[in-house]
Amino acid sequence: MRGLAFGALVLATMVARLVLLETGPEIDPDAYAHAMAGRRVLEGTHGVELHWVWLPLWHWLHALALRFGSGIDTMRALNVGMSAIAPVLLVSVLRRPGVPGALPWLAGAVLALSPTLLVHGATSQLEPPVLTLTLAACLAWERKHWLIGILGGLALAAAALIRYEAWAVVLALSLLWVRERSRERAPIWLVPLVAIGAWCLHHRLATGQWFQFLAYNADFAHGYLEGVGYPWGSQPNAPLALLWYVVAVPWIEHAVLAPLSLLGAVWFVRSAPRSLMVAQISMLAFLAIGFAAGQHLGLARHGLVIGPLYATCMAAGVVRAQELVRRRVLIALSLAALFFVRSVPRYLDGLERHRTAYREELTAAHALRRIVGERDAVFCDRAPVEVLSSLPPARFTRWPLRDVDAFQLRRAAGDCGRAIIVSDAENTAHLRALTEPVYKNGSLLVLAYPPATTAKRCAQATRP
Repeated sequence: MRGLAFGALVLATMVARLVLLETGPEIDPDAYAHAMAGRRVLEGTHGVELHWVWLPLWHWLHALALRFGSGIDTMRALNVGMSAIAPVLLVSVLRRPGVPGALPWLAGAVLALSPTLLVHGATSQLEPPVLTLTLAACLAWERKHWLIGILGGLALAAAALIRYEAWAVVLALSLLWVRERSRERAPIWLVPLVAIGAWCLHHRLATGQWFQFLAYNADFAHGYLEGVGYPWGSQPNAPLALLWYVVAVPWIEHAVLAPLSLLGAVWFVRSAPRSLMVAQISMLAFLAIGFAAGQHLGLARHGLVIGPLYATCMAAGVVRAQELVRRRVLIALSLAALFFVRSVPRYLDGLERHRTAYREELTAAHALRRIVGERDAVFCDRAPVEVLSSLPPARFTRWPLRDVDAFQLRRAAGDCGRAIIVSDAENTAHLRALTEPVYKNGSLLVLAYPPATTAKRCAQATRP
């Protein structure tokens, strides 16, 4: 019965994410930057500078998605599936002797109803796959079989080439292995260690510096937070940063269930499967110390990778509280509170954001697909328009439109093609006399060079 109810919940949350996927385009601005990196990979750009401070695997997958699918929406669909698998993996990891019977199912349900997983599981961001892949590695650890261990190592290697939090898991599991010395489990940390080492060596050979991305990360985070501010104010505060993912993010995610995690934290440290415990605690430490050290932005969505920690501690707290008050209805009340206080409001907000976000860019991208001919080149300085158009990356020139002049338009158009320009009115003001407007929506313009009359004369001149 528990399994059926849990399966229905997982299916319902997957359907809810599919509704977001169909409602509107990608809502996360950072996701478009990753998609653009993937488009450059497809163009043949492979230097480490392409990935900036990020890791490469997600960009390579974006390139594959564009080559064989519909680009960013294919990646969003992948994340919808990944987000549905994660709660199932958490239940599988927790179902073992010594774990109270209701706890795994409750932890999986809390993770499935996590507001960030509900909404960001329909984006193409990096946290959902890392969440799922690290849980897969933990499940492989608990199964203790050499073939499953190799598969777990490949899963963790993939996670380690997507987000840095997985590096902490590799270190934690290697230390756990030193204590347990299990040959079947060795690949789970050895395979990702090789992947991390290969990437670091490649980066060193390309840049001449070891771990250059750490300095770039710190510079970017410092500049961004200095301009935008921290979650608590304008000044850095190391103690608050250390507590951000311990206290604030659980409250943001789970509201009234967050205090119950204090009851469950002791059980988690003492009795949770060792692989899950060390993996989640290591990523919590990575996030907390990294934020205090100025290595990342402290975004609440980063906490999704330690969603199993929050969910399991809260589930253990609810089970313990139920034992203390002797009220079996407490589990149902806890899930109802999470659903109505956090999950539903955040989902409805996400639904509205999907309805409204990047609407101008989406309609301009659709128009661009209709307008661009086989010989046309595109000048575009709006990354979301290029990504949402799904046109081949080689068709685009990504210069700032303020720097484009008549000579460059003529050269791009060639003898009988056209140069299509996509930007706002201000950036294209100096090109208006040379071009013809073919689309306008809000602040975005699509212009064509040469105008239709010139293009018609060219077609007549080349007709046999």
